[in-house]
Amino acid sequence: PPKAWWLGWSLGGQVALQAALDRPGRVQGLVLVGATPRFVEADDWSCAMPLAIFHQFADAMAEDPNAALMRFLALQVSGAEHARETLKLLRFETGQRPPASAKGLAQGLELLLNTDLRSRLAGLDQPTHWVFGARDTLVPASIREPLLQLLPTTTVDLIDGAGHAPFLSHPRVCIERLLQRVGQG
Repeated sequence: PPKAWWLGWSLGGQVALQAALDRPGRVQGLVLVGATPRFVEADDWSCAMPLAIFHQFADAMAEDPNAALMRFLALQVSGAEHARETLKLLRFETGQRPPASAKGLAQGLELLLNTDLRSRLAGLDQPTHWVFGARDTLVPASIREPLLQLLPTTTVDLIDGAGHAPFLSHPRVCIERLLQRVGQG
């Protein structure tokens, strides 16, 4: 559509955020789930994945993409309520799709490593809502305060008991929050 709400999860949230920054006239508002403007830690950004762990994962992905992908799925539910059921659903859904290409996985990792949109957040004119799992081990809930400092007009919701995929483990709560937030924009 010529102008729409964009919803992005994780890396897809970075893509939606980039789209809103590059083409503000096309994006009415954003809902970003388990997303972050910077995925890896920096001296001034501790609410992210440690760089050493990221590189370990990238190395594992290069050696055995399938095993690394299964480990990544497990990380998405790590610490969450209903982790076993959510992991089962993630594995099932992943199995219903063609396998990711090694090139595509490498490009995704490259984006996660190098994307840093923090300095551009102040340029967002659209309503922006962030949703995080309170038990997310990939994008920790501690990101809330730094986000509010970078973008004071944003809203942040934490889903209690959820990990990185709150829409799978807590779908009803996510839908309710989505409808509340989009209705406000």
